[in-house]
Amino acid sequence: MRKYVVLLALFVVSATLGAAPASAYQGAPYFEPNKPYAQNFPDPSVVWDASTGRYYAFATTTGGVNVPAMWSTDLVTWTAAPTNGSTNANGQHHDALPQPDTQGIAVNRGGSFPYDLWAPGVAKVGSTWVMFYALRVDGAGRRCLWYATSSTPMGPYTNATYFYCSGDPMGSIDPQPFVDTNGNAYLVWKDEGLIGSYGQRSWAQRITVGTPGSNAVSFLSGSSASLLFESDDSWEAYVAESPSIVRYNGELLFFYSGNSWDSDNYAMGLAHCIALEGPGPLCHRDAANPVLAHKGVDRKSTGAPTAFIAGDGSLRVAYHWWKYSFAPNYPPYPACLSEPYNGCNENQRRMSVERVQFQFGRTLFNSDPGPVGAASATDFTPRDPVRVLDTRLRPPDPKRADRSEVRSIDLSGAVTADATAAVLNVTAVDAVGTGWLTVYPCGDAPYASNVNFVAQQNVPNLVAVRLNPSRKVCVYAHESTHIIVDVAGSFGPAGASRFVPLDPVRAVDTRLGIGRPNTAKVAAGTSIEIPLAGQYGIPANATAAVVNITAADADSVGYLTAYPCTYFPAVVSNVNYVANRAVPNLATVRLSGAGSICIYSERNAHVIVDVFGAYAPSGAQFVPLSPSRIIDTRAGAPIGAGQVRQFAVTGAGGVPSNATAVVLNVAADRASGPGYLSVYPCGGAPPVVSNLNFAPGQALANLVQVRLSAGTICIAAESTTHVFADVAGYFV
Repeated sequence: MRKYVVLLALFVVSATLGAAPASAYQGAPYFEPNKPYAQNFPDPSVVWDASTGRYYAFATTTGGVNVPAMWSTDLVTWTAAPTNGSTNANGQHHDALPQPDTQGIAVNRGGSFPYDLWAPGVAKVGSTWVMFYALRVDGAGRRCLWYATSSTPMGPYTNATYFYCSGDPMGSIDPQPFVDTNGNAYLVWKDEGLIGSYGQRSWAQRITVGTPGSNAVSFLSGSSASLLFESDDSWEAYVAESPSIVRYNGELLFFYSGNSWDSDNYAMGLAHCIALEGPGPLCHRDAANPVLAHKGVDRKSTGAPTAFIAGDGSLRVAYHWWKYSFAPNYPPYPACLSEPYNGCNENQRRMSVERVQFQFGRTLFNSDPGPVGAASATDFTPRDPVRVLDTRLRPPDPKRADRSEVRSIDLSGAVTADATAAVLNVTAVDAVGTGWLTVYPCGDAPYASNVNFVAQQNVPNLVAVRLNPSRKVCVYAHESTHIIVDVAGSFGPAGASRFVPLDPVRAVDTRLGIGRPNTAKVAAGTSIEIPLAGQYGIPANATAAVVNITAADADSVGYLTAYPCTYFPAVVSNVNYVANRAVPNLATVRLSGAGSICIYSERNAHVIVDVFGAYAPSGAQFVPLSPSRIIDTRAGAPIGAGQVRQFAVTGAGGVPSNATAVVLNVAADRASGPGYLSVYPCGGAPPVVSNLNFAPGQALANLVQVRLSAGTICIAAESTTHVFADVAGYFV
């Protein structure tokens, strides 16, 4: 791993902030023992020890310590290693490796970190804890591998011994020991490659530890190094470093980093290995690489992965990252003196540990837990719409969600304190390619979708989603796109409104003069008011309405906002439209004191409003479900033009027989031409309403809240199209 660490000077702070510890060292905030730590921790190696019930983490040299070490019981809060009685060259008593080279082989360059120790890797081999690491051996920066041993995971690791070096001009680095499920132990490492001949290559070879007392580590007699992987000129830019092997669900997985460590292009890759012994290369790239480049609003240049199996049996990956607003490099010593103290500390590589899930043919990284147990039936609390996420506005520059990224969204400030589910309007904006968003209550991502989009398109959809215990939801982006999330209300025990499902009815169609006295478009920058309480079956004491809103024949690109006729519409949107095309979206809108909703249009556009239900003091309670696919005609025949097809809903996806209405995300796909779908309770002719307006060549989705008829729904299609639907919850 080519990481030439430029040391930072700790800024001299004022008395009001408190002085840095007297024994602090350049390079990071002081690595103080017995204190929670969340600062510089590059090249992390994390292991689980069942005997102590703790995770132990080790990093490249920082804070005056050759190998900083810390422990955790939850992979969230980390406590620095306690004083162990051994002193390193800097006078620190809590160094996991106080003497990296007792044979005098490495080049001692003096200073706080004389050996430039990099990338330690730790594992328990038999009854011995073994740490491998790399040291500089010449003035040109060539590195080779050492090991040291300990009887306890935290160390100190002693008897430092030179182990191996390849013939490559820059040597070997990034050693990670791996113990397979059958007890076979391997060392995995990277050779630096030979420019013009071959790239950086990763290898594995069996190792063994001597009898207790000697603890000598050696390659297993008769074994040989097996080529696992070689970098190429794709996104890796001939860099494939920090190799880490783990066996998960019987498969050998190879995580690594590609590209330059100090660039925005540094990212994490995955390969799948057929074995660790034999002729190679034995590991082959995942089709979706890189699997992690950026994460959330603050992390970029992710890399240096260590994969391990956690105490609960889940797959975890520890990695480091740079803060998004900073250049991925350590500022030089003089510059740090002129910056705020926190500024110097911020430009460090932090460690994160994520849970890994495989879904949609992708590798998903997230550690926010999902909800526990079955959801309870709850009532609704509508609210004025509020925006909680807009990645286009992220300072200092916009940042799309990455391809395959899982973004966690904290809704605690926008929903009630007891909320267990929320109603959100989620919009994909200016996507890089064709894909979808899946919104779910964190934990494992379901095989479902909410928003289907194509490149450079703005596509909204309403989402009813369960929350996790922290009132968070997660959004998975199959392709890179901006994401906007607006909150319309929440469900919880203290809610006062229940759902009243209605037979669908059209309330407004400005094209035909329905619901207004003329056929003019809604003028740009104006709103129309639509009285609803006491009409169309909506109770007079209703608090919110569930309406499908369609923009049609717009003059240009714009949006509609539905709101409770307050003084001016909030900075949210419900329908994003383009010129001369019908674009729908379901909306849950709080009613004004007069029982109305208002719809604002950014541009001249016709507006169509269909009523599907309301929330009132008496009605049905909502039970959220983990989204699951219950309808998919793509395995058989599509719905033909002008046809109606009936689908059983109860008994599928967790919907019980006593459900009175259902929440479905319905999508049209592979349509033969433009048209629309009507979703309604079976029994009678299709109503003159639409739920989804589609076009050929694209999957388009819309949320539907529909009353059940004997446990079924009916779907009518204007043009021939396939249909698939994911259930998100039901009402009882």
